[in-house]
Amino acid sequence: MRLSKFLVLFSLLALFPGTVLAQEDDLYFQALDVQGKVNAYHDQMDGTTRLHKKQVVDDGDWVTTGPKSQAVLRLKDRAYLYLAPNTKVVISHLGWGEKGPVCRLKLLQGRVLCEMDEVPTWPFEIAAGNIQCAAHGVLFEISLKKNDVKIISFDGAVVAVSKGRTQIAKTFQLLKYESGKFRYKNHHLKIEDENHAQQWKDDLEKILEKVPKNSK
Repeated sequence: MRLSKFLVLFSLLALFPGTVLAQEDDLYFQALDVQGKVNAYHDQMDGTTRLHKKQVVDDGDWVTTGPKSQAVLRLKDRAYLYLAPNTKVVISHLGWGEKGPVCRLKLLQGRVLCEMDEVPTWPFEIAAGNIQCAAHGVLFEISLKKNDVKIISFDGAVVAVSKGRTQIAKTFQLLKYESGKFRYKNHHLKIEDENHAQQWKDDLEKILEKVPKNSK
């Protein structure tokens, strides 16, 4: 995978020197914080390795957190991605489209919380179970347990699509998908859910105090 990506990049550089390099170098997730056992799978050659702070993951990579483990990944100038304990995420696609960056993730299990630097005008999507979620806000959470999905929007909107049906979770709304159907939309979050957002903000503030400005 990495060899083919290199060959494509080399060919593009020959045609568009400078511009392509700047774009390709910009699109990756860097680990800002890693606690406990967090693994990354890159390809068959590299296999699965422990993920440490400042290391990067990109298109096609997998990231897995173990029990009592968590990670915070940074897509520079664009988004933060928090992986809760017992979470597995695949970076299905991370690259450039006609209108700018494209990021598509697949949540295989666990819970992720995403904070965007601003409301995205480019595709930032997360597939979870039978649902495809698109970010139209700046702070939201998605969790997957077996085939059941829970979506919480803390700021802005998340558009969820499954089997031709579309539902939107707006600010402070919770959307559940169970047994192959959208079940309900709750306008009042539980204290536990609200605490997730507040804990995230507190943790991110502490993390950023230790991170160089050019890495934020």
